[in-house]
Amino acid sequence: MVWPLHASSAVRRCALYLEAGVLVLDKRMLWVLVLGFSSLASGCSITTAAGDGGGTGGTGGTGGTGGTGGTGGAGGTGGTGGAGGTGGTGGAGGGGSDTEGGAVVQHHINLYDCNLPLACQQMFYHSGDVSPAQATNCAAKHIVSGSPAVLSALDSPGGGCRETEMLIVVQGDGKALVQSRHRTSDEFSCEPGDPWEASSAHQICDIVLADRTEAACQADEWGDCHWTPFGWASTGQLASCQEVEDRTCAEVSGLLD
Repeated sequence: MVWPLHASSAVRRCALYLEAGVLVLDKRMLWVLVLGFSSLASGCSITTAAGDGGGTGGTGGTGGTGGTGGTGGAGGTGGTGGAGGTGGTGGAGGGGSDTEGGAVVQHHINLYDCNLPLACQQMFYHSGDVSPAQATNCAAKHIVSGSPAVLSALDSPGGGCRETEMLIVVQGDGKALVQSRHRTSDEFSCEPGDPWEASSAHQICDIVLADRTEAACQADEWGDCHWTPFGWASTGQLASCQEVEDRTCAEVSGLLD
């Protein structure tokens, strides 16, 4: 087939991809009837004014758009943003764990680390009974005397490892500075080495004596001269506790001097 000189090179190239067709030329227009259109579409793209090389360059720009598709891969970087969810671990930190790297994180000054000297044996509550009696008698005598002292009490009701320990700093003015800590485990009973949870906030509590305690202690009568913090009407309790600012070890030690 002979092509007129004014036919574009693009049209000439397209002819190579025709499986079957009829070409009709006149002085003003080129008509292409394509029977094998799939071959034509895959072989070239004919657009208006496709004859100039600039248009062909534009088609290269379309290839650049394919590069934009690669930018879609950059959208996968958005998945990296999902790593921000790891920050949610901080939430796992907010939930409320009191441990970090296996060590207990204290939120208040821990008076248990102050090495405060106990004035009496620790009072021990278990299965409805407080012992030893020497400890409750000693505690009552110190409270009635009005002298500062450090007492300790352990609430261990039984039925598994569930313990609450209280450190009670008797101030000598009818009030006490109190801090407590708690521990639990799946064992039948707590062992001395079982870890404690973080200690509580510092509190100031009223020391309540039973009706006959003060008179009995002043008369050195054993029977009614006893005190515990566990809320028994016959032996007294701690009441009206209010959280206060933390006291330092030095401040508490100074109170005892």
